[in-house]
Amino acid sequence: MEDSKKILERYEKETGSVGKHLKVMAAENPELLKAYLNLRSVILANEGVLARKTKELILLGIFAASRFEPGIEIHARGAMKAGATRREIFETISLALLAAGVPGFFAGIRALELKET
Repeated sequence: MEDSKKILERYEKETGSVGKHLKVMAAENPELLKAYLNLRSVILANEGVLARKTKELILLGIFAASRFEPGIEIHARGAMKAGATRREIFETISLALLAAGVPGFFAGIRALELKET
């Protein structure tokens, strides 16, 4: 069975970073880490009605509205990797302005500064 270190390395290669929450999961409960990343993969990787790009943009908007910086970074990069344009990212974070006001929009602007990894 794959160990936590290798799982986190693969995740970092895929997303460009590993959040503190994942490091804590790996150290405290490796099975929880595996289950969480498996669930994430099932939801994001499997093409259903929504394409991967759309799913990443939705998550970007949610995390911008909640001002969760690590989520903004990961899902902005994921959206770019899935083919999202700068304009699509801007429109997505513009929705945070409606949902969370200026603080959410301001947090989302960070997505425009990122480069795909």
